[in-house]
Formats: sequence, structure tokens, C-alpha cells
Amino acid sequence: MGNNTELPPAYDRETDRRLTVLETRFDTILPTLATKADVAELRAAMASMDANLRAEIAASRAEQRGEIAASRAEQRVDIASMGAELRVDIASMGAELRAEIAANRAEQREEMHTQIAEVLTKASKFEAKMARWMLGVIISLFASQAMTVFAVVTILRPH
Repeated sequence: MGNNTELPPAYDRETDRRLTVLETRFDTILPTLATKADVAELRAAMASMDANLRAEIAASRAEQRGEIAASRAEQRVDIASMGAELRVDIASMGAELRAEIAANRAEQREEMHTQIAEVLTKASKFEAKMARWMLGVIISLFASQAMTVFAVVTILRPH
């Protein structure tokens, strides 16, 4: 070997100890790591769980849709029943209201005829009083005219 030959590195106890610790850690961790088979098995299990979950969700949705449809049908029947009852009530109230209006009209018509009769009676009495007054005025005017004519004739007559 000559001058250019390299000597093996000197033994370093600290480096050896650190290397031993790292190897121990590696040996401890390595068996816990997942293999390709473990990952494939996990993927298959997750795919199966996903398919099961999707199937459960679809079944739940179908069940809920059925319940909603049944509830809607029930509500439609209830609303139709309430509508029929309401129409009957409205018709009954309308008939009562029309009867009440007819009774009020008859009452008002009778009252109006009574008041018209009273007015006509008062008008007849007034017409009679007015006729007497007019007759009195005419007679008074005639008498006054006659007196005036008599006075004029008397004054104008030669004596």
C-alpha cells in the first residue's frame, strides 16, 4: 500500500451508539407501517362502507319521500274536508244574511209607507187650510174691490 492509501476511520463510540438507537427505532417502527396489502384492504373496506352508507341514505330518502307523500295526501283530504265545511258554513251564513236583509227591507218599506201616509195626511190638512186661506183672501179682495168701486161710483156720481 503506499503513501496514498487511506486508513479506516477510527472507531467512534458515540456514533456507534447513535446508529444503534436509530436501528432500534427503525426496527420498532417498521412492523407498524402499513403494507400495500393493508392499504388495499383498507380501500376495499372503505368502498364497502361507502356503498353501504349510500344504500342506507337512498333507502332513508325513499322512506322519507313516501312519508311526505302520505302526509301530503292526508293534508289534501283534510283541506278538502275543511273547504267543504267552510262552503256549507258560508252558504248557511249567506242564507241567514239574505233573510235578515229581506226582513229589514220589509220593515223599512213599512216604515217608509207609514211616513209617506203621515206626510200626505199633513199635506191634505195643509191644502185644506191653504184653500180656506186663499178663499178668505179672494173674498177679502173682492169685498175690498167692491168697496173701492162703490166709493169711486159714489164720488164720481153727480149730486
